Amino acid sequence: MIKYDWTEDDFKQLFAMAEKYNFQRYMDFIIHGQARDALLIPLLCLLPNLKRLDMCDSAPSSLEDLEKSGGDGTWLREEAALEFYLNSLVGDESKQHITDASVILETFPPGLVSLTSYARSDSTSEGGWNSEHIVPFLLLPHIKILNCAFLGGYLKDFRRFLDTGFKCESLRALYFCDIDSAHDDLIRLIRACKRIESIEMIFGGGCNAWIERDEKPNVEDIKRVLLEVHRGTLTYASINDYVNSWQLNDRLM
Repeated sequence: MIKYDWTEDDFKQLFAMAEKYNFQRYMDFIIHGQARDALLIPLLCLLPNLKRLDMCDSAPSSLEDLEKSGGDGTWLREEAALEFYLNSLVGDESKQHITDASVILETFPPGLVSLTSYARSDSTSEGGWNSEHIVPFLLLPHIKILNCAFLGGYLKDFRRFLDTGFKCESLRALYFCDIDSAHDDLIRLIRACKRIESIEMIFGGGCNAWIERDEKPNVEDIKRVLLEVHRGTLTYASINDYVNSWQLNDRLM
């Protein structure tokens, strides 16, 4: 547990931010240092020009990186406070208002609004972290790169939202390493992006218990959808399930 010596002025500013950006439910964690990942939330309110957020000790972005990391642990829990907080901003019911840029600019912390690159892993969890937490990042107006490892599970309620035809205009690069998410959900994510230029997906690893056998990702299907939706913009692709693979050109940096 981390302890901080808060001043009265600190408390005033902190509670004012919590009210403006709706993170009151995390205040005890923040004030008492019970979950240090929760401290990211007020920090994001104070960083209006933040471009890159790396929430991992090492986020492998290729098979070679994964082998080098050897399952290097991260200080984050299976799902960190930031993901739950972002989900709460998105909304628990209709999830329709989240596509309104004015709502996002007004209600999201400035550090999220300005974010262009997000990296996340959790090698300490057998099941990985839930792929449903990816979708809210697609709503950030300037997000260009998502680099996520140890991803598992299902999109759950966000399936309905993506099936309405939502398109992420800004995302250019999608890197998923050591993932075991449901095949149909990965297809939904690919279709939800308007113009992917670079993509890497490496399947398998520690999350196998999440997904039924008939829901496992299929390299050929993913290749087909990528070429169908992103043929005009795709410059690099690497899809690998340790048995089958497909590659295209040079990786976008």
